[in-house]
Amino acid sequence: MQAEGFKITDSLGEDILHVTPMGAKTNFQNIRLKGSAQAMKSLQTESIFSLPGARRMKIASSTRNLQLYAASDVSVTSSTGAIEIHSLKDVDLEAKSVNNA
Repeated sequence: MQAEGFKITDSLGEDILHVTPMGAKTNFQNIRLKGSAQAMKSLQTESIFSLPGARRMKIASSTRNLQLYAASDVSVTSSTGAIEIHSLKDVDLEAKSVNNA
């Protein structure tokens, strides 16, 4: 099968999954799994965007851990607000080298 994109919508016409060569959009709030269905173990995509008009985006793990990994660099940027890190235990930052650019 070849197509420019693939879209799954609910009975109200709202997107549940939309995949194009430019990326994939999902609305996991609309997904209800029943029977022996299970969610995939990982999400691999170039970009994750929040819904249009949303004021917040949340990436959460229902298990004990959330892991963000990149083979090269990880960048965290806030254009207009603070970046906060909260933890019940220590926050460890480790680097093999420090660049004082």
